[in-house]
Amino acid sequence: YVEDAVVEGFEADKVYSTKVRNKVFMLDNPAKDQTEAKEKQKSRRRANKSKALTAKEKRALNVYDIPIESRK
Repeated sequence: YVEDAVVEGFEADKVYSTKVRNKVFMLDNPAKDQTEAKEKQKSRRRANKSKALTAKEKRALNVYDIPIESRK
């Protein structure tokens, strides 16, 4: 919005007919099924992502234990 951008004596009908009428406006309004499919895909990706083990789980699985043969 710019103040005083409209000059005196302009004709609204002429501006409408030359600038707005019969023009195609690109609006982003995807179909509902398309957005639902994207949401489902995101949730599937989130569910399939492997989660890191917590320190407690690592201790339970003996991840931190180094075998005697491997020690210096």
